Amino acid sequence: RDVLGSRGLGDVYKRQTYYPYSKDASMGSYKWFIKQFIDMARKHDASPVLVTAPARTFFNDDGTIMDAPGCHGGNNFSYIRAMRQIGEETGTPVLDLFSYSVELFEKIGHDNIHRYTSIKKGINKGKWPDDFLKELAKPETVSENTHFNKDGAMLITKGLVELILKSKNPQLCELQSALLHNMV
Repeated sequence: RDVLGSRGLGDVYKRQTYYPYSKDASMGSYKWFIKQFIDMARKHDASPVLVTAPARTFFNDDGTIMDAPGCHGGNNFSYIRAMRQIGEETGTPVLDLFSYSVELFEKIGHDNIHRYTSIKKGINKGKWPDDFLKELAKPETVSENTHFNKDGAMLITKGLVELILKSKNPQLCELQSALLHNMV
């Protein structure tokens, strides 16, 4: 159900150009903003669940996922750490999709990861999935490091479902039950 509706914070978010908070915290910090959603959800008898963002597919030379500005905050993945902290501070379950995706992407490796990410620049003719690798191989084609294609989205979704089902947090029992009863 729509918890936020048009109750202030959602409206404020829609009016912002990109982030509803600011780096100098004059409009609220990232943690402050997440806390507002947690509080609103609870006020409306909903059970908030936080999910860390999946890693971006920038790699260091040694094959590990890169931490830098634009990669969820830089400085030891500051946005990911903030999400975990606000979860702990508020007793809100946190599903660590970031750690799951880091492990997954490092297994896939730099040379193969773009089979799972979106193409952002190129001619991009053809049908999915038959022509995707052919398009990806063209020199004018650029794939990106943030968004996923259908196969990548399926891998991330599979990981999120696994995280939900493996969680020992009692606040997720209802969600786990719903997933189990709706799996095909």
